[in-house]
Amino acid sequence: MKKTNLNIWKDRNGSAYIYGVVIILICSMLLSCLFLLFSARTGLREIRQGIKEELDAFVGTMLPEIYPDIKTGSGFAQRLDREKILSDAMHSIGFASPDEVRRETRGMICVETRIEDLSFDDENGSGVSLSVYLSCTVSMLIFSRQIYVGTGQYAISSRYILKGA
Repeated sequence: MKKTNLNIWKDRNGSAYIYGVVIILICSMLLSCLFLLFSARTGLREIRQGIKEELDAFVGTMLPEIYPDIKTGSGFAQRLDREKILSDAMHSIGFASPDEVRRETRGMICVETRIEDLSFDDENGSGVSLSVYLSCTVSMLIFSRQIYVGTGQYAISSRYILKGA
């Protein structure tokens, strides 16, 4: 039976340093990849949160004109122009048209956002609901090259419903 030498770290010829350096390089590469992925995820979360805040602000600007109708229970859905509301909502979140692709670069992370669907609902006369369905593509700029990371689809909604209605 042949006995293997497991004392490679105690080698006097210097080859033990090579193994140590290789292990340190591999660990640092893995950590840098994880750092980039988590920073991409954080950037995407910030963009989604910004769109959510813009939708909430838009619903807030709509409320003064429809709140009396919600409070009294009279139907306001017939007198609202849905196309104008959807167009204004699209402009409020930063898109000029439904086909537009919004690109945001935050450091090394590039996020392309597209509107898949934008819907408005009157919640049966008891409130307002505005929903946006987004498709986001995340890529990173590494060594002057754009590297694709992933695509995600998200639903973001903002709603106001009168309690007790």
